[in-house]
Amino acid sequence: VFRGQCAELCGTGHHTMLFTVLGLSSADFDGWLQGLTALNNRTPPPVPSGAATLQLTAQNVAFDKTTLDAPANTPFVIDFKNQDAGIPHNVEIQKSDGTTVQQQPTITGVNETQYQFNALPPGTYTYLCIVHPTIMRGTLTVH
Repeated sequence: VFRGQCAELCGTGHHTMLFTVLGLSSADFDGWLQGLTALNNRTPPPVPSGAATLQLTAQNVAFDKTTLDAPANTPFVIDFKNQDAGIPHNVEIQKSDGTTVQQQPTITGVNETQYQFNALPPGTYTYLCIVHPTIMRGTLTVH
C-alpha cells in the first residue's frame, strides 16, 4: 500500500487530493480489471416508472449544485453530467455518520450517465465524488 498526493495543479482544493495505491499481483490485477470492465460495460436497468430525476453536473472539479432534494421512500435518479474532460467523477451518497448508502461507478468526462438510487427514508444525507471528496460534496435532503 502506497499513499500519495496529486502532483498536478488541477484546481482549487489541490492540497486535499490524496490517494492510496494498492500493489497487486498480475493475477489479482487481471481479476480486478475484468470485474471493472464488466461493471462499466453493463447495460443499466431502465429508470423506474415515475422516479424523480435530479440534475447534477460536474465542471471545474466542482458540482453545480450544493443541495439536492429527493422524495422519501421512493427510488430516484441523478442525471449526472461530467463536463471535466479526462477527469473521473461519480456520486456517492452517505449517511451523517459517513457510512456509504450507495456508491456509483466513476465516469470520465466529458460523459454523462443516469445513476439510479434505491429509496431512502426521510433525512439529510451527503452526496460526494469519491475521487474529490473534500471539494465535491453537497447535501441531499430526502422528504
